[in-house]
Amino acid sequence: MSLKNIIEKIKLDGRQKAEAIIQKAREEAQKIQSAGEKKTQKKSEQIIEEATRSAQQKDKRMILAAELAGRKEILAEKQKTIAGCFQAAIEQIVKMPDQKYLNIIKNMLLASASSDFLEVIFSSKDRKRVHQGFIDEVNSDLTKKGRNNLLRLSREIRDIRGGFILKGDRVEMDNSFPSILKYQQSDLETDVAKILFE
Repeated sequence: MSLKNIIEKIKLDGRQKAEAIIQKAREEAQKIQSAGEKKTQKKSEQIIEEATRSAQQKDKRMILAAELAGRKEILAEKQKTIAGCFQAAIEQIVKMPDQKYLNIIKNMLLASASSDFLEVIFSSKDRKRVHQGFIDEVNSDLTKKGRNNLLRLSREIRDIRGGFILKGDRVEMDNSFPSILKYQQSDLETDVAKILFE
């Protein structure tokens, strides 16, 4: 065998060995890559699962918060509507024709006057409707009912929205319509809400 043939054979053997080493390295690299991909895939699936679970919990919390905010808003609007009804009721009473309005005031005075009270105080608007003759009628009815106390029309004027204030030596009774409604509002709200919202 010539030197040239020997060199060619060495080169051929070297190439074959190199190719075998490269092939083996490729197979190893493929195994490593495949194992890495599986590991990465599993890790990715875990991350996606956790993120999905977290997003679902966050969605649930957001939905619950939105529902709660919605209920609060509805309740606030209902309360505003009920308050508006009470204000409208006061307006309706205050705007009644004089005779109807004075009948309401008279019945209220007869129901609430006692020996503790001497004077009746009105708003400036009502003071124009109420005169001494009206108070005399109330006193006459009180006398017929066996009550000795007589009421006086006070010169004092108060900033009230309808109704009156009874004043005695040491005590006052606020019978203005806003005060009466405020006092009875909690009892009336349920009934008003049923009428409005059911």
